[in-house]
Amino acid sequence: MGLLRRGAELGLGALLLTRETAEELVRDLLGEDREESEPGPVDRLRTRAESLRAEFAQTINDDLDRALAAAGLIRRAEFDRLAARVAALEAQLSLRRVTGAGVPYESTSEF
Repeated sequence: MGLLRRGAELGLGALLLTRETAEELVRDLLGEDREESEPGPVDRLRTRAESLRAEFAQTINDDLDRALAAAGLIRRAEFDRLAARVAALEAQLSLRRVTGAGVPYESTSEF
């Protein structure tokens, strides 16, 4: 029964079945014809399927982040954040040039 339960959990997580379809599937598997007012096998199975889906999504995201880092790439959200930061710095620099504030003097050892 453990293998059947695990298969049903994985199937539910992968297919993201609707509550009605999951209830029908579990009732068919368990031979139940009645409605339950307290959390029953359908609710426990649905909760487990949602947990497995979230765990799977997190694993995929972690693997993708590692692959991107190994390739020297970043996600689009990070690119957009950096592009906005560059635009803000360019705007500050342009404002300093227009107002004459300029960039603070930096000393070098050449003089």
